[in-house]
Amino acid sequence: MHCVKPPYLTKAQNLITLRNQSGASLFEMSVASLVGAVVLILVGTLFLSIQRSATERGKELLLQQNLFSTIQLLKEDLQRAGYNGVQGESLKLPGATHTIYVEDNGTNDGLIAYAYQIPTMSGGYEYRNVMYRQSDSTPTQIMYCESEQATLWNVSSLASVSGCSSLFAERQIRVSHFDVTQAAVSSDVVDSAFVTISLGAYLRYDNQIVHELTSTILQRNWQ
Repeated sequence: MHCVKPPYLTKAQNLITLRNQSGASLFEMSVASLVGAVVLILVGTLFLSIQRSATERGKELLLQQNLFSTIQLLKEDLQRAGYNGVQGESLKLPGATHTIYVEDNGTNDGLIAYAYQIPTMSGGYEYRNVMYRQSDSTPTQIMYCESEQATLWNVSSLASVSGCSSLFAERQIRVSHFDVTQAAVSSDVVDSAFVTISLGAYLRYDNQIVHELTSTILQRNWQ
């Protein structure tokens, strides 16, 4: 016997079928869009944070490498200070009591000066006079001064030495301090000295990026 469904049951089933086949509702699409937007924001924020950290680390490395290179340059050249060929004693600048002449009278006033003998093309020799200084006229830079000539600089005229250049790129790096101290080392045979250099700097356009290095060098050529 064939049963016929009442009309109202057939209509209800058709409505249920239509709802099941109609896909996501507007509310569901809105929720999905919101979740997608939140995920994009989180990913974008994470990317910017990583990029910012990488940029900051790059700035720190730039400053650290510049300071390390400068300290290395100073250490290597200071080892030559006082070299006088086959002479019996090391060179001293006229007016200096030590092979390495040091001044550090306070803020923005560090200075190191010395000389050593170098050969010439003609078979003779001359002197290389060297000075590193931070002064009131250049408080954010260390100036490097050098002259190869037949005479030695006098310490009384160091302030008038010209033709100096900055050790750092002035558009990138500024010096906060350049402190120099010297401690004599004496024995029954020889006299020498320890020179301690403390160098601090920061980036010109981001003064939150700072770095400092301190190094102690033993004078090689005895006094």
